[in-house]
Amino acid sequence: MVQYTGHPAKTHVVGHPSYQDWLDRRSDVMDQRKRKPGQYLVIGNVRADKGAAEVDSIVAGLADGEELVIAGRLDRQQREHPHRLTVLGASGRSLSDDVLAEAVAGADVVLAPYAHVTVSGSTILALTCSRPVAAYDGESMRELLPKAWLCNPEPSALLETARALSGRCPEDIGPSLDEVSYTSWERALKEFD
Repeated sequence: MVQYTGHPAKTHVVGHPSYQDWLDRRSDVMDQRKRKPGQYLVIGNVRADKGAAEVDSIVAGLADGEELVIAGRLDRQQREHPHRLTVLGASGRSLSDDVLAEAVAGADVVLAPYAHVTVSGSTILALTCSRPVAAYDGESMRELLPKAWLCNPEPSALLETARALSGRCPEDIGPSLDEVSYTSWERALKEFD
């Protein structure tokens, strides 16, 4: 986030470029792991502001053969359907880049269950790694994702969108991630000029 102090009331959120350099350094890990149909991934620590309240409903809504993987920590205990949920950051330590790369490589669809997101680094990472993202509709997500990938902020709608995206690759999602980042920086600089 950029905040220019000359205009204290103005704050402008800008995107960042793709994770292509990160992906290039992990291509061996990404190439070794196969994409698993029905494996949905949430990237990052799941806290109250990042979908923690949604996890129970998402896990309960999973069909046979589907599973939710969290590449991060979950701030509370998941009690129902534990066989359908894997939390990779359960030990409390940060995930290594290789563990994160394996999680992304195995994911069918990345979920973004955030009602109020500014710029989603996990979405940008997923797109860089050619994974579709099912996300709650919001202004910043509209800049990154096609309309068909966005849904109402309800866990059942998120799962329905994820199922529709299953097995697909985001080959032609619109402007490049670097272009989106450049455009948002350009808007911020003009606004504060």
